[in-house]
Amino acid sequence: MRYREGRPEYRQYDACYYEISADPLTFMEDAAPLADAVQDDPSLINESMGMDADKGKGMHIDDLHLFIQVTKATEMNVYIYEGLDRLTANSSVIKDNHMPVVGQTYMVDYISGFLVVAFPNKDIDTDFQFKYWYGEYVPPEK
Repeated sequence: MRYREGRPEYRQYDACYYEISADPLTFMEDAAPLADAVQDDPSLINESMGMDADKGKGMHIDDLHLFIQVTKATEMNVYIYEGLDRLTANSSVIKDNHMPVVGQTYMVDYISGFLVVAFPNKDIDTDFQFKYWYGEYVPPEK
């Protein structure tokens, strides 16, 4: 990504946003039989996400969360919001709209979704990577 001021032939502005959410079919009324089937066999969640079928045994669909972790943000400005799209993502996932800490994991309910906004610092090379996944929230041990 680049951000450079100057004449039009030199100027470059790059910014990205990423909408991360569950499959829209999850929310359709026609998907209700699938949701019931998942309640009876949670491994269906994992199979649909390409995960190990044994991993989700005993998991209830209400326990599913969406996780995100920024793995690299060199000279980048990154903000994470909760919502399904640019119109509904109006609540910052991080207190006071701070930028995420590289390597720290953030979480929302699986039906909420994330909007990630990323733009570079001016006149410098940048790098940005993140990963996301669905899973069960397990509180940290004290």
